[in-house]
Amino acid sequence: MRSRLKFTSLFILLFSFGIYAQVTIRGTVTSAEDQEPLPGVSITIKGSTGGTITDIDGNYSIEINSDNVLLFSYVGFKTQERPVNGSRVINVALETDTYLMEEVIVMGYSSQKKAELSSSLVTLSSEQLTDVNTSDVGNMLQGKVAGVVVYNSTGQPGANAEIRIRGTGSITADADPLYVVDGIPYGTFNPNDIETITVLKDAGATALYGSAAAGGVIVVTTKSASKNQQTKVNFKTRIGQKSPLFGNFKLMDSKELFLMHKNLLSASLFKQLRPFYLLGQNFNWQDAFFSPGLQQNYYTSISGSTGKMGYFASVDYYNEDGTLINTNFDRVSTRLNLNAQLFSNLESECIELDHAQRRIH
Repeated sequence: MRSRLKFTSLFILLFSFGIYAQVTIRGTVTSAEDQEPLPGVSITIKGSTGGTITDIDGNYSIEINSDNVLLFSYVGFKTQERPVNGSRVINVALETDTYLMEEVIVMGYSSQKKAELSSSLVTLSSEQLTDVNTSDVGNMLQGKVAGVVVYNSTGQPGANAEIRIRGTGSITADADPLYVVDGIPYGTFNPNDIETITVLKDAGATALYGSAAAGGVIVVTTKSASKNQQTKVNFKTRIGQKSPLFGNFKLMDSKELFLMHKNLLSASLFKQLRPFYLLGQNFNWQDAFFSPGLQQNYYTSISGSTGKMGYFASVDYYNEDGTLINTNFDRVSTRLNLNAQLFSNLESECIELDHAQRRIH
């Protein structure tokens, strides 16, 4: 009996030793973008406080249990998890965290970190803008930026909304904001090509552009291919419907209109203008002139980078039928963006825009 207990105890000890056996893991941490070693990468054991960091050549060494999981984290890079699973060498290539780039704000001809700005501005990404089906960036901004009021003075298909940033500052001067597209004032763009849009609202942020920015500035950064990006094709479509609004009231029928005019007009004039055969002749003029309108938007783009050359091309088609009969709006937009690294300290960029519109009234 005692020999069995000794054998069982010995087996448990050996089994526990096998589970929690310490192993030495070595490896190198590099950047997935340029394969350069990363010094100072934090390597921790998941679920504990133990860990180490990489040396100047990106190498590391750590003793852990064979069933542990390693966490690799570095500022500006995505955190990765790697289970040991009996391995002795674990090499890791960390990918850059592109989300951090959203904290960089485009300010005219320069860029600044968001934490360093004291001016009043708001930055929106393309996902925050293109959640509505419209051809105008003003309607996309409606209700999303404090201090920005958007007016839709007409229901004409394709009509641009009026934007007022912190009210109207002048009676005679133009109150519309200045659009700066990729550093070019008064540039044109397609809403689907927007990467980020920044609304500058105070005098300190708009001083760079002078009197043209009296109504505020809207800085637009369009999409382009990132470095060493594989060819990517994007296609999206949006289809919607809009209906006319006339308020909460009901029109009179022919009998109600007949009796009202009988009380308003004299008896002789009433007999001339409103004969009795008009009773029962009902016709809805609103239904005859207005109907629901269909909105369609088709967008495709291709982008990529080969060595020192990057390219981005897009084609957009937008069609909107007005709620008033025989009114619609068609627009076809194309864009081509080419950039090349000519020298280590010189980069050239060529942007070609082809914008075509056709309206039918």
